[in-house]
Amino acid sequence: MTKSPILVELDGTLFPVNIDKESFWKGNCGELISVALRDWIEKNFLTTRDRVWLEVVERYHTFKAITMQASLR
Repeated sequence: MTKSPILVELDGTLFPVNIDKESFWKGNCGELISVALRDWIEKNFLTTRDRVWLEVVERYHTFKAITMQASLR
C-alpha cells in the first residue's frame, strides 16, 4: 500500500508531493522534491542552511511547511 502522494501546505495551498520512490525510503535521497516546493523556497529566500519543518496536519497524509531560517548568516 502506497502513501503517495502526500499533501504539503505551502502558504495556505495544498500541493501533492510524491514519496513513492525507492530512493526516498532507502536513505540516499530522503528529501521531498517538487516544483511547488522549489518555488516556495525561492519565494521565501531560503538557502541550503535554512530548514523547513513539516507540521503534521493529518497523520501520514497532510503536512504544513514551516520555515526555520538559519540564525547564523
